[in-house]
Amino acid sequence: MRRLFLLLLALPGAARGDLDGDLITAVHKNQPAMVRQYLGKGANPNVNTEPSLLSMASAAGHLEVVQLLLKAGAKLEVRDDKTRTALIHAAQGGDAEVVRTLLAAGANANARIDLPREYFRIHGSSPHTRSENQRSALMLAARRGDMQIVGMLVAAGAKVNAKSYYGETALMLAAEGGHADTVRWLLDNGADLHANAKDMAEYQRKMGNGGGGTALVYALRDRHIPAAKTLLAEYAKRRAVVEEPDVVLLYALIASDLDSVKSLVALGVDASKPAPLEWATAYSSPEVIAFVAGQSKGAAARK
Repeated sequence: MRRLFLLLLALPGAARGDLDGDLITAVHKNQPAMVRQYLGKGANPNVNTEPSLLSMASAAGHLEVVQLLLKAGAKLEVRDDKTRTALIHAAQGGDAEVVRTLLAAGANANARIDLPREYFRIHGSSPHTRSENQRSALMLAARRGDMQIVGMLVAAGAKVNAKSYYGETALMLAAEGGHADTVRWLLDNGADLHANAKDMAEYQRKMGNGGGGTALVYALRDRHIPAAKTLLAEYAKRRAVVEEPDVVLLYALIASDLDSVKSLVALGVDASKPAPLEWATAYSSPEVIAFVAGQSKGAAARK
């Protein structure tokens, strides 16, 4: 029996299995020298793991290991059980050099989490339980405020105005994250100021939460005033109409930012009605309350 066991170990398949296992360990531990050695001996860079070896290294920002795996023939577009590719893992992880390397190797710049096709089939979950469904690598980088990765992805062809399952865009997610510089960059590169995630609003409404709206709503709802002011300046520059004015004004009053409230009034949002004063009294600072009260008095005097 011992002789038979030794003979089995000597078979190519058994040796390959050992090498693949060693490679998985080396990738996990970020050991480039060992990765190079095992790949040189015939280990499979596409061995079946969850996530793939390339995604594992990309998520962790292990650049040299990523390069070795790609050189050995690792497949770029393999998806994990949540349908993320190596590029999506890298965008989420925030390593610009790994993103650059994957794009140079031909990774799809418009890669996105694709839950309807895979995740629901595997797990049987409803699409209404996963807000990240159909978010792209660009959206994930914008949510982090990673300007370098955002720029790389757009230069490689990523669609600035792509929408997630619930209608969210990179601009909305940058605003939600409070990244004014990313908001500015996206606007300068064609982001739609007026895009409105109405599907997200409806989904959140059913959950008893506030959500969705334009990028301006995203910024003000989370009290990211610099991002909101960047967006308000763009509305003023374009002389654009503010969508859902009462919603936007409510969030500005909750944020208690006088400059934002004044900007909205300058853009034509009506703060003279009874409701804004009620909102200001409930949520805002004395100076904001005084300003809104002045709007109400001014309107009354004009009648």
